[in-house]
Amino acid sequence: MSGLKLSVIIPTYNRAEILQKTLEALAQQTLSRQLFEVIVSDDGSQDHTRQVAEMFSDRLTIHYLYAPDQGYRVAAARNRGASIAIGDILVFIDSDVLLEPTALERHRDRHARGTDLVVIGRREEFRDVEPRGEWIANRLGEAVREGRLREVCREIGLAGDLRDGKYREMGDLTSSPCPWSVFFTNNVSVGRVCFNRVGGFDEDFISWGIEDVELGYRLWRNGCRFEYEPEALGYHHPHPRDVLGQAHTNRDNRLLAFQKHPHYDMELFATVRGRYFLRTLRYINALRAARFLPDYSLLLPDLRGFVRAKTLMVGFPTETVCALKPVTSIGFFSDGFDYDLIGVRTPFKTDSFDVAIVSDIWRALPFSLMCKLFDEMRRVTRFVILSYQWEHVAAELYLETEEALNLYAQLNGLTLHQEKRGGIWYRLEYPQGEKDGTYESRLSRRISGGEALSRLV
Repeated sequence: MSGLKLSVIIPTYNRAEILQKTLEALAQQTLSRQLFEVIVSDDGSQDHTRQVAEMFSDRLTIHYLYAPDQGYRVAAARNRGASIAIGDILVFIDSDVLLEPTALERHRDRHARGTDLVVIGRREEFRDVEPRGEWIANRLGEAVREGRLREVCREIGLAGDLRDGKYREMGDLTSSPCPWSVFFTNNVSVGRVCFNRVGGFDEDFISWGIEDVELGYRLWRNGCRFEYEPEALGYHHPHPRDVLGQAHTNRDNRLLAFQKHPHYDMELFATVRGRYFLRTLRYINALRAARFLPDYSLLLPDLRGFVRAKTLMVGFPTETVCALKPVTSIGFFSDGFDYDLIGVRTPFKTDSFDVAIVSDIWRALPFSLMCKLFDEMRRVTRFVILSYQWEHVAAELYLETEEALNLYAQLNGLTLHQEKRGGIWYRLEYPQGEKDGTYESRLSRRISGGEALSRLV
């Protein structure tokens, strides 16, 4: 542990005044100056950011990097900082995060316990920022100068970490199915070897949001262990935000992350909001573990009758899919599918298939996801065949599945026919094969998050 060194990487853009407070807080760390360096990676600022960084050259081991302004390039800015880092551990904070004096020690202590570790620190927000933003900023300036950050922040009034609800639902991050979803690089640390092994931040993300979560996802898939360290504490300095614009880019970047990682957990992340994401992922994982689908081997003649030149099979056992090859298959409950997906989002282009054949899995999905599955199948295929073989479904749905299916078809102007062959099937298609170019169903838009297990974007 005695030799473990840290590199603190701070991307910034035109926040010289706030950055000065951030660096002041770093200059007051209890961790020896010989054990950490600070790298300020400037993404094209036009203010006096360079001069602010240089002010601390006698109090911090600090490096300043500048790149011309080419738009929002925070992923590239962090990568530039990491490329010159010499620390064993990379600590990523934002230029608006003021760390408590012991925060770097807490990060370092955690990493001393093992390798391939990702440590997520805590970032506290302030109450009533909107009417008090300027006053809070002034108080924080006084606090860091006087070395009273913790005391003053509590006097101002704290509102908690925006992820507190997720932390309560997740419990121990080491056993969570999605610790990467709280990997926000406002206060996290990761081993430099692990960071380099996965390729750092993906620089295709050139707007606000998700570039950090996507890196966390790759670290998790690569075997890194995630731990939450609430004592590695920072405070979020208030500043103006484009809330609506950030909401739009966050949504777009979730879709980009899914395109890069077409797996059912990222599929849900791109579809389901907030804490409903974790609940839905756990439910889907439970379905995956149950392996409850009926035996379709006696229904192969039916299925062969539905197969066309370009067929998408959704949620069927792999042995059924193999008997019908060549088809494209998606599923989430075993290995051997072309894509490990549920089907609520897919990487396929519109009208990629002549037909989609969906197993009884649709009847076990939460009502909102069932509608989203139908929406996506309408987009990628010309018509949909739905299996209806179970006498009882394995989920508590908010409507009977047959009633829900009829309601979906009625509200979206679709035709629905029941076909009885060896089994029972439903055919869902557009009248005269026409599409209107709109695939989000009216029913999906009407769903209330309070009425369904998951709420859709």
